[in-house]
Amino acid sequence: QHGYRVAILDNFLNSDLKVVDRIKAVVPGTDVPVFAIDLLDVNGLRDVFVRERFDAVIHFAGLKAVGESVAQPLRYYDNNIRGTLNLLMAMREGLCFRLVFSSSATVYLPSEEPLDEMKPLGC
Repeated sequence: QHGYRVAILDNFLNSDLKVVDRIKAVVPGTDVPVFAIDLLDVNGLRDVFVRERFDAVIHFAGLKAVGESVAQPLRYYDNNIRGTLNLLMAMREGLCFRLVFSSSATVYLPSEEPLDEMKPLGC
């Protein structure tokens, strides 16, 4: 609606290229560039950000499985901390200064209902 181009940067570890087809089905005529890249590839990230000049980033690339994070903490630190720092550095070099960060896929709430829409997280 506002003329923004959308691009996908993903290592496809926990996702599938089929999502691009779903986006195109929802928004016909949309061209969605896809960059198969890992957050740990700092040079690749930098190249994409400098070349593409993105306006903003929505960061969903964090690993988030609790059990797996306990079993493989260094992998999670590497991806979630070093990967995010790499992303931030690439954004800075590409003059992109807007970030929406998804910190978790899980939201913990009390089980009482109804939720109050005026309170954070319905608490």
